[in-house]
This record gives sequence, C-alpha cells and structure tokens, in this order.
Amino acid sequence: MEFKIVLKLKKMLNNFTKPWYIAGGWAIDLYLGKKTRVHKDIEIAIFRQDQKELYEYLNDWTLYKVIPGQYKQEKWLRNEWLSLPIHELHTTSPSKEKYKINFEILLNESDHCYWYFRRNQQVKRHLYKIGRIGYQSIPYLSPEIVLLYKAKAPTIYDFHDFIQTIDLLAIEERTWLNKAIGYCYPSHPWYFSSCSTIPLQ
Repeated sequence: MEFKIVLKLKKMLNNFTKPWYIAGGWAIDLYLGKKTRVHKDIEIAIFRQDQKELYEYLNDWTLYKVIPGQYKQEKWLRNEWLSLPIHELHTTSPSKEKYKINFEILLNESDHCYWYFRRNQQVKRHLYKIGRIGYQSIPYLSPEIVLLYKAKAPTIYDFHDFIQTIDLLAIEERTWLNKAIGYCYPSHPWYFSSCSTIPLQ
C-alpha cells in the first residue's frame, strides 16, 4: 500500500483533538494521489499553541527538540514551552506503542485568522486555506505552503516535488506561492513572475 506509513500515523493520532497535518514530501504525494518518490522520513505540522496538548497526548513517548544552528537535540521536558526559533521536534515511540512509528513534528505560527510563515511573518495565509483532506481522510498541508518551505534550500527531492505539483495548482495558489517566494527569495529559480496583485494571505 502506497500510503501505509501515513495511515499508520493517522491511526496513532486519531484521538488527538487539535489540528494536525501531514507535511513535507508525503503531503505532496497525498495531493497528487500517489507515491511519486522515496521518502526518508515523515512529518506532521501542528500549531505552536497546541504543543502542550500534543505533549500530553504523547505522554509516554520520548520527545526531543532540535536546537537551531547547533545540529543537536535535547529532550523536551514536561511543562517546557517551546518558542521560536525552536520549531522542530523528533519522537521515539515506546516499545509497547500499538502504532510504533517515529516521526517529526513541525511547530507552525498562527493566530485565530492566519497561518504565518516562520521564516518571514509578513507572509501569511488564511487558516481555512492551509490544509486539505486526502486519501482515507488524511489531513495534509496545502501544497503551496509545503513548496514555500521547500524553497529555502531545495534538494533534488524538493525540485521533484515542485515540478510534479506546480502546474496542478489553482491560479490563486500558484500566484500566492510565487509572490511568497519572490518576497522571501527574490533570486530563487522558482520565482517566475512579479505581476500579481493577489495579497500574501
């Protein structure tokens, strides 16, 4: 089954009541409706304000925060609030866990109306536009947001995802992505126009 690991993660998170989304390359494949390449890991995105609820939900797991710029991980302690620049967590499931799976968690910035791009919070998107529902009701980040994250330092896998996806986006989605890339990375090879009047939201 192409999405076996994604379904496994969905079952594990089935009772988590806060919003969550498959992120990264798996989100692109859910958008495309098929597995198009090898994936080295699997990630979910949640909102930063929901981190406490996630910690409690994974109370018997081992959770690590990634220290930006230091290439190291430290244990995430109970009642420790994670603020920027910390945004990435790694998990180790307990051996007794029914749905044993290790995955990454990406903390996303938001308020009651908008999602904000962590690397430049002038770039935003209405909350109702940031997620979709794919195969077997799996929630995933909208492809234009995934591609914006991938634009920072794209690998061969990121270029693959961009090429597979860009022509399938709706005009508004493609225009928003183009403006966001141009705003954050004006010399980026994915930046193809500057004539749109659609706002960054």
